[in-house]
Amino acid sequence: KTILELQGYKIVDESASPAVMIIDAGNLDNKKGLEICKRVKSSTDTKLIVTSIFHDKETVLNAGADLYIPKPYEIPNIIKWVEKFIKEFNQ
Repeated sequence: KTILELQGYKIVDESASPAVMIIDAGNLDNKKGLEICKRVKSSTDTKLIVTSIFHDKETVLNAGADLYIPKPYEIPNIIKWVEKFIKEFNQ
């Protein structure tokens, strides 16, 4: 959150339709992150970036994520994808 705010992005906890949502999918025993993916993708055009150390790419993409970035990740990589998805959202 702090890194994106320093880049000039507005961060909101809840929004009717944010351009991008970053979700930590949690661990394999807790499916909450994946369930959130399914709900968001079924009702919005929001681009979903999912991070996790425990899930595999196929599981995350099947849940509705637009992008899976395994942990640990590099901050510039997250910023690059946020910028790309915001541009697509605004077109």
